[in-house]
Amino acid sequence: MGPGTHTGRSGEIAAERPEAITPPFDDFEACLDDDVPKVRSKAVLRLGSLAETHPDADRPSIDDFRACLGDDSWTVRSSAASALASLAETRPDAVRPVIDGILALLSPPAAFVGPGPRGEQTSITLALGRLGVTFPREAPRIASTLQSIFDEEGAGNTTFEPIYESITRELETIAQAHPEAVVPAIDDLTASLDASRIERRRSAARALTAVGRTHPDEVRPAVENLEARLEDEDPWVRMEATEALLALDVVDSETESAAEEICALFLAAADSQEAIDRFVAAEPTVGALVVTELRSRVGDMDSVDEKPSVAAAFRTISTIDDAYRYLSPISI
Repeated sequence: MGPGTHTGRSGEIAAERPEAITPPFDDFEACLDDDVPKVRSKAVLRLGSLAETHPDADRPSIDDFRACLGDDSWTVRSSAASALASLAETRPDAVRPVIDGILALLSPPAAFVGPGPRGEQTSITLALGRLGVTFPREAPRIASTLQSIFDEEGAGNTTFEPIYESITRELETIAQAHPEAVVPAIDDLTASLDASRIERRRSAARALTAVGRTHPDEVRPAVENLEARLEDEDPWVRMEATEALLALDVVDSETESAAEEICALFLAAADSQEAIDRFVAAEPTVGALVVTELRSRVGDMDSVDEKPSVAAAFRTISTIDDAYRYLSPISI
């Protein structure tokens, strides 16, 4: 049986039924010296899985993962970063000292954003996002290192858009948990609102919303860019931009009133012809604000009695406006 087959099958058993076998630490650790990068990559991931399912075991050693961060293969390095991030909650004291090694993978930025395998780069940024959430004191420097990936042209450069998208997404992840850590990245997040990739624009708006709730003054310079996104081709970007402007308390009263009236009509009767006509005729900003208001009701414990009406309103809007065809309480 070859190393690849043994690694895969044992790993599955270890993950699903850890009590069914004796942890094959020796086998996986031996695979870390294999000549094939893919075998080494799978081995480090399986060792990470064993460390999660056998938290009281003395092995594997964090040194095994640390060594893999210096592997000559991007695949192995990214697997080591992913494994360490997955262990952060159960072994914080062991993982914290290794954060420097993961951050080093992004340095120099020019090498990280080069024509390497994008999947591995995304895995590394995802790992750093998770670590930024788990370690509040480390969040500022993790966010700063992620931000450094944007080159001298800033987030407006679209040369490496997939990488910039993943960086923006992880800055959003950290902002949701520790908004103060992402304040220095506001300019880059603002520039990301104009990115070509929809998901990146959405993430940038969500990150600005998270930061704006606690640091509104720092985010106010982004208002003009957020207002421009109210005309975005993507309805979800419009909603996220609206959410950010609401957090900054800069939505004009006329727009708010129009949206509130339409929302009230939908809640009174989801199939109200007046509500439908006014929603269809409304400016994109008003429509986005209607959906944003309905969305807020889903998580509002004070409005639990009206949730069936909210769900009915979602269904109606999804049928009358193709842009919101996937709208549902679950999707938001």
